Amino acid sequence: MERCTSLSNGILYNKQSLSGSTTNVFTTYSKTGGSSVSVRLGYTYRGSTHYSSYFSIGSGQTVKKTFTQGASAYCQSMTGVLNYSGGTFQTPSTHC
Repeated sequence: MERCTSLSNGILYNKQSLSGSTTNVFTTYSKTGGSSVSVRLGYTYRGSTHYSSYFSIGSGQTVKKTFTQGASAYCQSMTGVLNYSGGTFQTPSTHC
């Protein structure tokens, strides 16, 4: 239920957990180098990508965004997503 991928200047991480009738989806970006950039985090589920607002992140910082789905989404295939002006990165799929 947890997956991560290494990027040239950081690590993108995705996790899902069940809390009562809610599936919590956590997408985290830890930036390990390079200059500050404006990015947004999100996740893809059933062909749709859901994003946070854009934010700025610099080297040495970590930002975690939390999203929610219904309980039926738990264990289903999801990917964490990082989007910026130069493109998009994804984690491998999380699922049971």
